[in-house]
Amino acid sequence: MEAALEKYREMKAAIKEEYYFDEASFNSLGYRLMGKGKIKEAIEIFKLNVEAYPESWNVYDSLGEAYMNDGQK
Repeated sequence: MEAALEKYREMKAAIKEEYYFDEASFNSLGYRLMGKGKIKEAIEIFKLNVEAYPESWNVYDSLGEAYMNDGQK
């Protein structure tokens, strides 16, 4: 997961237009991971969504839900 996140950030910095993921795409991926029991991975995706869309309340809500599901209250 860490290598994938690093690669995404590299590609986004190099060619911003070609590696665009919207807020909903990240959110959907995070919830799919949570549904498969991959909570730690979902947290990382939701953190990336917060990084990419810091003005959105929904990204924080999703990250909080993942933390809660991980027992981090």
